[in-house]
Amino acid sequence: MKSNVKADRTARLGALALLLAIISPSIATAADEPATELGASKHFDALKAGQSLIESAFAASRAPNLQTVDPESLNPPAEIEFVPWFGPIPYDKCWKDASGITCVAYPRTFPVGDGSLAGGGGLPFDLGVVCDQGFNLYEQFQNSWSIVRSYTLKGDVVSRYRLERGVGTVYNAATGKAARLHFDDLFISHWSPPGAPDGRQDAIFGDYWSVETLSGKPLADAYGYLTFFPDGYQHLGPDPLDAYFFGDPSGVAPVCAYLN
Repeated sequence: MKSNVKADRTARLGALALLLAIISPSIATAADEPATELGASKHFDALKAGQSLIESAFAASRAPNLQTVDPESLNPPAEIEFVPWFGPIPYDKCWKDASGITCVAYPRTFPVGDGSLAGGGGLPFDLGVVCDQGFNLYEQFQNSWSIVRSYTLKGDVVSRYRLERGVGTVYNAATGKAARLHFDDLFISHWSPPGAPDGRQDAIFGDYWSVETLSGKPLADAYGYLTFFPDGYQHLGPDPLDAYFFGDPSGVAPVCAYLN
């Protein structure tokens, strides 16, 4: 559940800053200020910094004479998946140097959701949102991932950067009427201690859910950053989906009205 206590929020933000500082000081600076209408650019700066880190790892992976490592031999194995639509498949390349093991998964695009209607079978992606008009919101999109993982020399995972980009639709599950969907975010994970199944902490930066009419008029936008903790999560920035699940449907109402 979300915390409403200022001291707890400060402690959580400190934990997020520590997480990001461990992974990348250039991205940690973006956690210093809350995402607001005026300050969101910092969080998109973090997205750009993560993209640069991933591109650098991709370039390093093409160097000659690397000491390669089997991605399935690591803890946990370097695999990508998005159940039930994609994977799992091993990362494209892992290699070892004096400081540790790096693994890369080159850009891949895969479909999520099949566009089917409620009661029509298939594998629709149900957002869990029921509009006041009585229909559910489903999604269908092309999801593109570029990923880098870091492991210790012993093969225990330390961190993961995943750049996520998607384009598709949000649609009325009863009629199929659709609006445009897009997102562009950086998903960061850190394990402490390395390799511990219950030691993972996640943070997301960027624009994770933007919906527009077919002519391009904005209907809803979620951006900023989100960090997860064992007992809940902290979100800074507007997020109409998050608000809906905490009892405020006003942010998704324009989407529902357009798709009615």
